[in-house]
Amino acid sequence: EDALPGIRAAHAAGLRCAAVGALQPYQAAAADAYLASLDGHTLDTLSRLVTRGQERVIHE
Repeated sequence: EDALPGIRAAHAAGLRCAAVGALQPYQAAAADAYLASLDGHTLDTLSRLVTRGQERVIHE
């Protein structure tokens, strides 16, 4: 998701959520994971990010 309402909606639906893009820190912190961009990342990367107990932030 790229906005706080989308992050909240995902959580309300019982989904885990990765925030992507230029977000304010409080917005990114609301998500289960954060990536600055999807460029160069695979579905495996996203899966690992939203799995409980795994790394939450990628700074690439």
